[in-house]
Amino acid sequence: MLFRLAVLITSLPIVARADLLDFETVQLLDTEAEKFPSLRFGDISKKFKRSSDCKAFPGTDSWPDENNWAELRGVIDGALLHPLPTAHVCYAGTTYNATECRFLVEEADRTHYWVDDPIITLTQWTQGNTCRPSLNTTGKRCERGGFPEYVVNATSVKHVQAAVNFARNSNVRLVIKNTGHDFGGRNLGAGSVSIWTHQFKDFKFLPKYTQGQYSGMAVQFGSGLETWEIFNYMEEHDITVVAAGSRTVGANGGWFAIGGHGNLASYYGLGADQALEIHVVTADGRFVVATPSRNKDLFYAMRGGGGSKLCLDAPRK
Repeated sequence: MLFRLAVLITSLPIVARADLLDFETVQLLDTEAEKFPSLRFGDISKKFKRSSDCKAFPGTDSWPDENNWAELRGVIDGALLHPLPTAHVCYAGTTYNATECRFLVEEADRTHYWVDDPIITLTQWTQGNTCRPSLNTTGKRCERGGFPEYVVNATSVKHVQAAVNFARNSNVRLVIKNTGHDFGGRNLGAGSVSIWTHQFKDFKFLPKYTQGQYSGMAVQFGSGLETWEIFNYMEEHDITVVAAGSRTVGANGGWFAIGGHGNLASYYGLGADQALEIHVVTADGRFVVATPSRNKDLFYAMRGGGGSKLCLDAPRK
């Protein structure tokens, strides 16, 4: 039997029939945001004006100063990380560590290490290969390359909202990462702040759930959950959930937003077809809910938005 999903993406208010998960109950207050210009919510009624067509970059005058980063760190409970590239322990310098380097090269691939790392991605070439784990790095340097400058280790909606507002108001590039699966490299970027959603592991089985024309069982879970964890919940509750084929792929988030292909797709449809309710932090920093009857355009867009359309009668410039 197919069990529809009440999917929570905070990758991305309480709504009918589904309560908030624990990490969603902590949200950024207007009074908190108003204390710091860099954390204020966006106003969708006004056109946002950037100070430059280019994003701010470390080392330039437009890059936020240490006081700005300290403000963000304070509001998000110290969850702002400034990690070095993971393989820095393999390169000559004060952080060189032969034991840790050998673990990265010879053992890490047989563990969950890379999936639990805040900065690494599983498609290294999109980063630029500027700091690869190697036992032979003589004469080579470890450089940050395409890795984010800062990482927000998000454990609440508040952390996500603050990061979104900070990036928008400071004109800093924003990326989102869970486990690091993305062949297109959209989960990293030079000079960026990354929202790491890996800690959003909450799961809830809903024996009775109603949304629009659907009434029945459903599941509700955070974007940090991995497919292998979903498999365990399937066993526990004797249910079937459409999920990714690879065990360490996030159970929604990016997988869901690009359709949601998996082993059950030919029988049940894509992951995006299963959504009944989506909780998401939008670009203005607000935490909203989208369903087939509420914020319908957002609900449609988050599930892929349909194919593009070319209007042949449109005037050409």
